[in-house]
Amino acid sequence: LGEPDYELEPGSKASLMGTLCRVAVGQRNADSTLTLVVQGLGRGVVLRPTQMLPYSRGDVQLLPDCEALLAGALASERVLGTAAVAAPARAVKRRLVAAAAAAELEAHLPYEAVKVSVDAGGHLAPLNQLNVSAAAAVIAAAAPAVEEAIRGT
Repeated sequence: LGEPDYELEPGSKASLMGTLCRVAVGQRNADSTLTLVVQGLGRGVVLRPTQMLPYSRGDVQLLPDCEALLAGALASERVLGTAAVAAPARAVKRRLVAAAAAAELEAHLPYEAVKVSVDAGGHLAPLNQLNVSAAAAVIAAAAPAVEEAIRGT
């Protein structure tokens, strides 16, 4: 803590890429240690540090996974196929794919980051149930969000 070599800055020893997590369950033990159950939300990269002490914090950007990038590529090809424009440059295509993937990630995050099921003893439930109606609503909302992101880019 407070070591300049580990500040959240490019060139430091600190990793600027990692998994953005949410603490699902936290428990202070009798021996003053903590037991944490964390839920990984996605891969992320630190954009800028916001706090160094008592622990490092920063603004983080979630990065889409390969499935979201593939879906973004397919969605942008579908939208471009219906548009009456010349084929865009490679850099423009990359921006469209990134915008579509980010929109899909944003649309799915509220469903994927729901509270994990914990029993009365503070233990994780062996199986967290799939909420089909909530998942269907998220999927239905994702397609228009992706198309809007592509058209707005």
